[in-house]
Amino acid sequence: MVDSKPDPENLAETSRISLSIEGVDLPTDKDDRQDALDRIIGKVEEAIEEENLSPDSIQADSGYQYPKITAQCPRCEHMLQVREGPEVDGELSDRLYASVRCSHCGYTGGVSFDLTDIQTNKYNSDIMAEEYRSEVQDMNITPEYHSY
Repeated sequence: MVDSKPDPENLAETSRISLSIEGVDLPTDKDDRQDALDRIIGKVEEAIEEENLSPDSIQADSGYQYPKITAQCPRCEHMLQVREGPEVDGELSDRLYASVRCSHCGYTGGVSFDLTDIQTNKYNSDIMAEEYRSEVQDMNITPEYHSY
């Protein structure tokens, strides 16, 4: 058990472990793949117990994962408003910036927008409806992962 809480600015580095394992041929059957992931979680839990750590949760998923946060103010949980939006001149930048503000408590901050996926839609005659597809999931685009 960790005997002290990390400083807030070090929280992500001291209280979170991210594992990225590529080149593994997981089973294609959904249930078999989940069984394999559950066994991996079990081994990770054993290693964590051996280190005397106590995690809040352990999760294992296959495929690409995206972090997401809400658009709520971290202080008062009211919705944030965009104060200055990114300007796009017909071409997409790899990173767009904006500032946000909470009109309720006055909180201000910066926002960085990164392109994480492109969705395409095509008419699927079998289901007689539009079908939305992820270009990342279909492996037409391979995302990059960066630490903060």
